[in-house]
Amino acid sequence: MNITKGDVQELRRRLKKKECTFDRMCGCYVNSGKQIVLKFTDMFSELEEDEYFKYLEIAKKTISGTLGSNLLELEFDRNEASDERRTYLLTLRDSRLANEELLDRLYEKVIEEYSYPGNYLILVYHDIYDVPSKATSGEEQEESEEIYEYLLCAVCPVDLAKPATKTASARATATGWSACLISALSIRRSPTAAAM
Repeated sequence: MNITKGDVQELRRRLKKKECTFDRMCGCYVNSGKQIVLKFTDMFSELEEDEYFKYLEIAKKTISGTLGSNLLELEFDRNEASDERRTYLLTLRDSRLANEELLDRLYEKVIEEYSYPGNYLILVYHDIYDVPSKATSGEEQEESEEIYEYLLCAVCPVDLAKPATKTASARATATGWSACLISALSIRRSPTAAAM
């Protein structure tokens, strides 16, 4: 699947209070010794308002930038190891972040690959929504022809100098960020396929 500038713009438009449809956010706090200190799962719509906007802002930063410059689509090689990774990521997406074992595997992989000397937060968001279809006149129609389901993953360095808003120091202020849209998980499905 090729991600287009229009796809990215569509996702950006959705990252506003009234348009956001993230259903679940999971994450873990990793200390400087690369140990998971705390894991959490939240229904995104049930977050307190200040946290809702803080985590929504982090999600926005994951897809800021220019496609092809600092937003890159990574292709999977056509081999057995890549097929296994792709299947794992699609299974994680389809679990809607409800499978703790799959989440732990993602956290472990990020911790293994991410080189950072301090503490950081790994956040994973799940979203699924109907893509509005347009009439030939350009008007949006009420019925959609496809469903878009994806995960968004952010890795955020954490500054422990400021007090956390919730869940002790694990929810400390994210001072910097590096993040990625896991594009392999952004697979459009027809409504009939989604019901299966």
